[in-house]
Amino acid sequence: MENKILFIFDIDGTLFDTSARAMIKNRMFNSVRYIDQDHLEQPLQLELFEEMDFAEFRSAEIFANASVPKKNVVQQLKGNISKHPTSKTILLTARADLDCKETFLNSLTKQGLNMSKIYVERAGNIEQPTPIAKKSIIKKYLDQNFYTMVKMYDDQNKNLKAFLDLELEYKNTAFKAKLVNKNGAMRTFHG
Repeated sequence: MENKILFIFDIDGTLFDTSARAMIKNRMFNSVRYIDQDHLEQPLQLELFEEMDFAEFRSAEIFANASVPKKNVVQQLKGNISKHPTSKTILLTARADLDCKETFLNSLTKQGLNMSKIYVERAGNIEQPTPIAKKSIIKKYLDQNFYTMVKMYDDQNKNLKAFLDLELEYKNTAFKAKLVNKNGAMRTFHG
């Protein structure tokens, strides 16, 4: 019997490059400024009368039309599914629910992803910082005691560090973290 593996792939910056941006709206001056994906990962202090708007990140149409796959990471995901048919693959995104589930899933299918074998988890629906939200979702899977190994692919050090922090709690599960860079190259992350 094959060991069961849980494969976890982040979406934005890992599987796909995205042009979605967050808007910071200033109600007092009726102005808007934009923050791209790279700058969202840094601590951001909003000024008085400012509010964050993630409408572009909730737009399935923007995702479908403007996201560019990182081909080698997509190939890695497909290869994992092919080589380990009894394992589970999830896409664990910092996004909240998108405005059209069908458009979003169809765009993933058009990239050659078999969405009948992949489940999407949205950490943005949890009111916590992304690393903590992702960690709680991963715990939900590990608490099922099905997995002998869990392997996470992400472009953010802090998400991978939170993931590796779970090793102490799940001693019977092997953990492997892969940091994905801008070009889609993957390297082992040790925390």
